[in-house]
Amino acid sequence: MPIVTIVQAPRDIAEKRRLVSGITRVFAEVGAVPADKVHIVFQDADGEHYAVTGKLVADR
Repeated sequence: MPIVTIVQAPRDIAEKRRLVSGITRVFAEVGAVPADKVHIVFQDADGEHYAVTGKLVADR
């Protein structure tokens, strides 16, 4: 059972639905994993909670 964790800036529910559909389809097609075994977790991380190259994204 794959567990996919997506950490990104908050997205609306419609975008999350499209991502879930596409990711599940790819695991089913490429990984031969039954769709009902693909688990996806969203973790919202805005610029105050995420850093790249030693700087908060909010400060870039």
